Amino acid sequence: MIKKTKNKSVFSLVDSETANRLFDIIPDAVIIHDGKKILFCNPAAVKMYRAKDIDTLIGEPPDNLVHPNQLEWLRERRKTTSKPGGKGLPQVTQRVRLDGTTFFAENASVGIQYDNQPAFMILSRDVTERRAAEHALKRSEDRYENVINSQSELITVFTPDGKFTLVNDAYCLFTGRTREDLLGSSLYDPVPEDEIEELKIYFASFTPEQQYLTIENQIRSADGEIHDYEWSNSASFDENGNITEIQSVGRDVTKQREVDRLKSEFIALVSHELRTPLTSIMGALGLSLGGALGELPEKVTEMLTMAKLNSEKLIGLINDILDFEKLQSGAMEYNMVKVDLAALVKQAIEINQSYADQFGVSFDFKHQGNSACVKADEARIGQVVSNLLSNAAKFSEEGSVVEISVIGKKDSVRVEVSDSGPGIAEAFREKIFDRFSQADSTDERAIQGTGLGLSISKSIIDQHDGKIDFESGLGKGTTFFFELATA
Repeated sequence: MIKKTKNKSVFSLVDSETANRLFDIIPDAVIIHDGKKILFCNPAAVKMYRAKDIDTLIGEPPDNLVHPNQLEWLRERRKTTSKPGGKGLPQVTQRVRLDGTTFFAENASVGIQYDNQPAFMILSRDVTERRAAEHALKRSEDRYENVINSQSELITVFTPDGKFTLVNDAYCLFTGRTREDLLGSSLYDPVPEDEIEELKIYFASFTPEQQYLTIENQIRSADGEIHDYEWSNSASFDENGNITEIQSVGRDVTKQREVDRLKSEFIALVSHELRTPLTSIMGALGLSLGGALGELPEKVTEMLTMAKLNSEKLIGLINDILDFEKLQSGAMEYNMVKVDLAALVKQAIEINQSYADQFGVSFDFKHQGNSACVKADEARIGQVVSNLLSNAAKFSEEGSVVEISVIGKKDSVRVEVSDSGPGIAEAFREKIFDRFSQADSTDERAIQGTGLGLSISKSIIDQHDGKIDFESGLGKGTTFFFELATA
């Protein structure tokens, strides 16, 4: 049995009491051994190996503190530090505490003279938690990388000047370039030259308040084909509000855009072919009802009147579809001029009064506040007002009054149209401005319509940088309103 002795002074190492004081206060474990037994240790070593006290560690074989799987490697390593001054590079090894538990320590060793004999001084630091955190981070990074590379969308990260710092496998495959080749290269390389300047302006437009933006542009694939891509982008900022990087996810919409184009062409063609004969039919019906064919029997007049009304509805449907397609494709043109919104609303009321008469509904107009002048396309805003008026008339009870208000404020003008109809459920709020959406979508609904009017109205108001919304409650009627900035 090896005899244990008390901790000796390290005067032979540093001829000063300062050495012992230093070893007592440093947080890292210090052990000196001759390969067979421990000759010296500090309080940090006692704590690290869960010994009772210093005397418990003194005389302990150092190999007992090393995991068996690493003993052979450690003994070989000692040969490089067996002479005084010999040093071993820091290494992480698995260690064993006196209670049998294991942990990982980062160790640095050096050969010294202790009591005039060759010895080893080991400086150790417990890195178990750090190692676990590093492994967890590595696993997280691996999962993140696997998820990114498993996506069919093009995923990239780049600096504000457009240099790639990350690309996924799909982007490499699309461009026909390796990841090593792409990292550090410019994102503008596969972009058509006439779109590059617009893209640069777009990427400079991010702010801490507007971190998420989408854009659509064209890029060239490995085979030279041009593809339409829709990109969702997110910018990161430093503490000074400067862009540090931009993350971007791209989805190929080439086929979708081609389908949209063909659909628009088809709808325009069919609508034109329908509108031409319908116009002729409407003209013939109008002439007949106007007496061009002489006095008609009462039943014939009733049938012709119904045919004329249905023809008007069909023409309205065709016009709505054409307008919607123009808005969707961005082909709708706007003639922005200074418009008196109060006068425009009055005119719309006069035009729609005959329609309201069919439902036994009247209009009541009020103008409040300041000037109602706005910069707008008169025809398009008139279309929005007419749509709100006709909807209010359709959904109001017979004999009721639809109240219309134009409220002039300092920076905006607000138009309100209030009916006494059944109201709109809150659950339908998110869908009310969607195309073909109606609060009552059953085949037996009392009020017929295309479900395009409000969607078209919202698109028009959005193009005017305005706001359109409604306030309602079941059984309490509905108030639709829109606001435009004053001219």
